[in-house]
Amino acid sequence: MEVFKLTLLPMLMLLLVSCTADLREGALPSDAISFEDENHGRGLLAAASLEHGLDAWLKKKTLTVVMRDEWRGLMTKIAGRPWNKEDLLKVTFRNGTFTSRLTFIEGDRKGRTIGIQSWHTYERDSNELDFEFKENDDTTFWLPAFQYFFEIPFRIYNGEIVGWIGDAELRGMLCDRVFVTWNKIEPHAENDQYIVWINQETSRVELVQYTVRDAFRFVTGEIRFEDYRDIEGVQLPFKMTVSNLNSVYEDGDDYIHQVRIESADWDVMLDEELTLREDIEEIGDRKR
Repeated sequence: MEVFKLTLLPMLMLLLVSCTADLREGALPSDAISFEDENHGRGLLAAASLEHGLDAWLKKKTLTVVMRDEWRGLMTKIAGRPWNKEDLLKVTFRNGTFTSRLTFIEGDRKGRTIGIQSWHTYERDSNELDFEFKENDDTTFWLPAFQYFFEIPFRIYNGEIVGWIGDAELRGMLCDRVFVTWNKIEPHAENDQYIVWINQETSRVELVQYTVRDAFRFVTGEIRFEDYRDIEGVQLPFKMTVSNLNSVYEDGDDYIHQVRIESADWDVMLDEELTLREDIEEIGDRKR
């Protein structure tokens, strides 16, 4: 499968590798987070998780979505898009883990499947019967990233380092902003930094700004969540738009890619179906 190859990014971007993105800049007044701001931030994240349906989500095993993902811009074309807007994709996630599977159900690669089981990747072409486990960096990057976007209200509130960093207006909505990371507050290779924008009126997550340490140290982005729908007690966004950090994206073309969900269902695939190898330890939410 022709997939996104970060090594194909223009040489100009490679010159920036020495720069490490730090979402604290312009957001945190110092390296320390006060006790009050930490407690306020954790309370906001907890309220958001409940608003999004944490109690119902915890009772589910798998989520299956059918979606299309449209990529824009010359840069994504040069680098190689993971799929095309003509492709119809079916993706199943095991909740709260990094185990998932994607199948092309329309498009040139119809029938092809890629998957990941606790960070072990596998694939199967449309004319094959058996899955083959083989290392694939693109699968390792994309499937966990998509799963985390869907589950971010339920997983990010367990962040080790949390701090409220004030409120701000986002397209007419007043939002609280909460900084989240793990291990240490300073930028480091193992964990990303996040700023979660939570609607003060609804407690829903409207926007998440983030680093992408698994790509390059300098890479940042943001994802906007829209068209929330109640699916058996869980609020799922049926439109997710990824753009550059502090983008001016409204409803035009100023975005990197946009995911549109056509359907979402719980537990249509058995949890056990995502376990192809019993010898692989289930590591849940842990990174590699």
